[in-house]
Amino acid sequence: MKRTSVKKEKPTRVGSGNIPPEPAQDPRFGDLTPEWIAWYRATRTPEEFAARYAHRGIK
Repeated sequence: MKRTSVKKEKPTRVGSGNIPPEPAQDPRFGDLTPEWIAWYRATRTPEEFAARYAHRGIK
């Protein structure tokens, strides 16, 4: 069985040619690090953000 590499998600916001770099995630919080959540919100569509965080109570 051949292994394939896992690709990191790329921002898909249309028209944003100047995407800020991804901030570091706190090992204790992972993708719930406040700076990372703010970056994700700024670089993704509202639908992508809701799909990832709505079930966690983050709006």
